[in-house]
Amino acid sequence: MQIELVVFDLAGTTVSEGGAVYRALCDTLAANGLTVTDEAIHQVKGTDKREALRVLIEQSSLRDELLPGLASIHEDFVERMMTFYRNDPSICEMPGTSDTFRQLKEHGIKVALNTGFSRTIAQTLIDRLGWERDGLIDASVTSDEVERVVRTR
Repeated sequence: MQIELVVFDLAGTTVSEGGAVYRALCDTLAANGLTVTDEAIHQVKGTDKREALRVLIEQSSLRDELLPGLASIHEDFVERMMTFYRNDPSICEMPGTSDTFRQLKEHGIKVALNTGFSRTIAQTLIDRLGWERDGLIDASVTSDEVERVVRTR
């Protein structure tokens, strides 16, 4: 049986972004008066970021105050991420990522990306790194494009 498809995650796997996602989650919540622990952040890694914000807020003493504003809090998070991913000079692919994608494609293996990001955030990264433009990926799936995300860990 030949491998037909390899699926890679974005942040921290194919994209070097220095933990910006989790800093942005913390900063977004801090701007709303909520401080979260590293352990709490660890529990929501890999999940849809709106869901991550909801879980972190629900676990806090500020849940009644903050949950009604979840949509606005999520919008703030998205803006922080978009600004960072568009402008920060530290954003780059992990060493060897494009070469790995090329080698897989040379062997007839499709390359896809998946992520806990929304399409808006993911596409910003994909466009910035040129993977779609250069024909290095065949597909990408984001957390807001699937009906239900199931964590396996």
